[in-house]
Amino acid sequence: DGAAVEGRATALIFFGGYAPMRTMKIVQHLRASHPQLKLVVLCGGNVTLEAQLRQEHAGPLCEVEGMLSAARVRQHLASARLVIGKPGPGVVAEAGVCRVPFVTEDHTGIMPQERSVLRWIESQGVGIIVPDLEHMPSDLLTRISSCREALECQDNRAVFEVSACIRCLMSCKGADQGKDWREVQQCVANLSIG
Repeated sequence: DGAAVEGRATALIFFGGYAPMRTMKIVQHLRASHPQLKLVVLCGGNVTLEAQLRQEHAGPLCEVEGMLSAARVRQHLASARLVIGKPGPGVVAEAGVCRVPFVTEDHTGIMPQERSVLRWIESQGVGIIVPDLEHMPSDLLTRISSCREALECQDNRAVFEVSACIRCLMSCKGADQGKDWREVQQCVANLSIG
């Protein structure tokens, strides 16, 4: 639901297993430009960042976490109004399953797999792409509210699609005895998934 301290919306800052040091600047700018937000920052294995954030920003409006269990990450996702981070496939998928809009940036350092995630976010309308996470638009909460309808329409069936592919591969008898991989690829392509 995204409700938090004193009725404030929660922004979850989540870069996966190891948050970059620039997260400190993102937090500083967000606290100044969007004081209505409660921030939850997941630092993952970056203990230096975690210590600095705890020293400079931790309090009722800025919760700082290190390495967490998957269950605790899900709790944070479920209580967030928006997720801010890099467009990693895992983080974006988790946010989508929890029906939480994703805010990310597009820049030249984006990895190839993240580039396709950016296109997906944009085409599906499940988040917004800003030029720079350190300088969020003033109408951030308004812009993410338009993503809610698109998120409600999402039906993430990836686990079922993967199991259908595995069943198909297993049914292609002889694949492990040198069967032509073009046949195996055709078997997978013939699946009616998606």
